[in-house]
Amino acid sequence: MIPNHADFSDMLSRWARERPDGLAVSFGDLRRTWAQLAERVQRIAAGLRAAGLKPNDRIAVLALNHPSCLELSLARAQIGCANAVVNFRLAPPEIAYVINDSKSRILFIGPEFAGAAAQLRPNLPSLERIIHIGGPSDEFEPWVAAHAPDANVHPAKGGDCFVQLYTSGTTGFPKGAMLTHHGMLAHARNVAETQTMGADSRVQVAMPLFHVGGTSYALVAWAGGAPIYMMRMPDPAAALAMLEREKITHTFYVPALMAAMTQVPGADKHDYSSVRAISYGASPMPLPVMRACLKLFPKGTMQQVYGMTEQSGVLPLLGPEDHENPAVARRLVSAGKAIHGVEIEIRDPATG
Repeated sequence: MIPNHADFSDMLSRWARERPDGLAVSFGDLRRTWAQLAERVQRIAAGLRAAGLKPNDRIAVLALNHPSCLELSLARAQIGCANAVVNFRLAPPEIAYVINDSKSRILFIGPEFAGAAAQLRPNLPSLERIIHIGGPSDEFEPWVAAHAPDANVHPAKGGDCFVQLYTSGTTGFPKGAMLTHHGMLAHARNVAETQTMGADSRVQVAMPLFHVGGTSYALVAWAGGAPIYMMRMPDPAAALAMLEREKITHTFYVPALMAAMTQVPGADKHDYSSVRAISYGASPMPLPVMRACLKLFPKGTMQQVYGMTEQSGVLPLLGPEDHENPAVARRLVSAGKAIHGVEIEIRDPATG
């Protein structure tokens, strides 16, 4: 389903070469082809190099969903750096911790968080510059346009980190999971094989990009050459409308969003016949919500995924057949079976 890309720069150049006019990303009224995406990534790479960034450096993004975040991740992959995507739901001290822990040199920030960034700035010693994305004070588009495309690609190794996502436990500060070309591509191949996702798919990205359900899911789609349809924020009514309007085939939600979807007036009036896979995870699914979703969405589409940020995303999956067969209803509280390419062992903590 997914070609044998050497890394994510190789992935982007492949699709720009093989399907230059094909849709890569849709975001509101904005639509960009693979050729347009590749040119923007090369311009961003040139801008980062001009700013003095070197391999293994970090930059950070603090913003609601926007294509620029993924463009920056691919540009960082091109020059050997990494993108630390900040969870905008964190408290200000935690946001400062993530930026400082990643030693980010440039912060790209959405208009909703400009005030917070200004307040935190004195406490961010590694930060050299802040670039605003979108809104009345947008600096990102002029910055991109000011640089000619740079096609030079850093010779990435499979273990090189190009995305750094922070995962929080119940105690302590967030921990930075360093996601690599090899790990993310292996995850993409495994998920695409399990969920039959490929170039003919149309993938909705509804979850925040600071989460693997956002960034990693988007990169699974792109690795397979599929276009993504990105939402700025998870919105139950808008997500349902997009499923019909854009003929979405694959999507990922969290149970809280799905609970809200089942309460949207007229939710059962939409045409969801294009949908092949509705994945959900990241928190427990209440059985009443599960039953409502099974009634709302097409038969054979509900799939529970379980995973971890450190592993780029999905490990086991509970398939549609286990959701719909009353004889195995007990499986609804399980995490499912290992997906293609994944091995799971159960070990005694005392003996190993």
